[in-house]
Parts: sequence; C-alpha cells; structure tokens
Amino acid sequence: MQKFIINITEADEEIIKDERAVCHVLNSELERNCLQSMVGRLKETESLVLFSGTKATEACREFQGDGVFVSVSADKPYKKQILPVRDAIGAKKVLGVEIPLLRHAAMVVGETEPDFMSFRIDSNEDIAKAKELLEWYNDLFLIQICLGGAADCAKLSRLPADFMMISPRDFKILVA
Repeated sequence: MQKFIINITEADEEIIKDERAVCHVLNSELERNCLQSMVGRLKETESLVLFSGTKATEACREFQGDGVFVSVSADKPYKKQILPVRDAIGAKKVLGVEIPLLRHAAMVVGETEPDFMSFRIDSNEDIAKAKELLEWYNDLFLIQICLGGAADCAKLSRLPADFMMISPRDFKILVA
C-alpha cells in the first residue's frame, strides 16, 4: 500500500499521527493561528509540512515549512506556472505539483523536476485511464507519483503510485 499525504483544507480537520502519513498539506488560506497550531503539532511528528493555496509560498516561509504543493491549470503553460514557485521557495524545499491526467502534462511538468507529481482523479470512470497512464509513466520516469481527487480512495489505492493524497476522514476510512 502507498504512503499517504494528508490534505487539510478546513480548520477542524485533524492531524494524522501515523507512520503511513508521511506528509501533511495545509491550506494556506486557513487562519494564521490555526496554521501556527497545526505546524506546531506536526513538528512533533516525522511528517513533512507543505502548504497549498494562493499564499503557499508565503506560509512556507513564515512557518518554516518543508515546501509547497501547487495545482497547475491546463489553460496556461505549465512551466510558466511552476518555475516561479520553485524560484520563490528555493531548491532545498519540496515542490509537489498537481497535474491533469494527461501524458503531455506529465512530460512537461516532469521537465521542471518537482519532487513529486500528483494526478487528480475526480471520477471513478477515470480510474482505467489513470491505470494506463501510470503504467506508461512508471516505465519512463523516476519522479514520484501521488494520486488524489474525488474518486473512490479504495480504488485509487490499487493503482501503481507512491502516494495517495487524502483527507483525514478518508484516511481513517481507508486504513480502518
């Protein structure tokens, strides 16, 4: 089974203290006090702390996070969205990039050398497409892959990926 990246988007979601939860992504739009509290609790674990959202790079600097997680839009050049983020956080910070379920996106984003790429799978109907794409990807590339989105996490867990990005609620359901 993959390792887990816990995606925290709301203030009332809990930190997962489990060796399988290797990273927590905190929404940079949460209140400063909430972020400060969560980061403090996460520093007591071995989990990486990444930030997502419009203030991710600023939150990473302010709270001394391990890096950022960004989503790219298919309607803009991928490199123009990613390279400024890499420059802003520096080469020693972790950069995770959420990309569309497309070979072209995987190739172009891979050229920017993120630490991991996350394919967003929002529909159970896309799981077969994801499986085919992951088999192709894993034969050619070394960048670690994460799966996330609204598709059934139990079905996603059967796909060949390094990580799954799920909510704390889904983590408890999946590993129970």
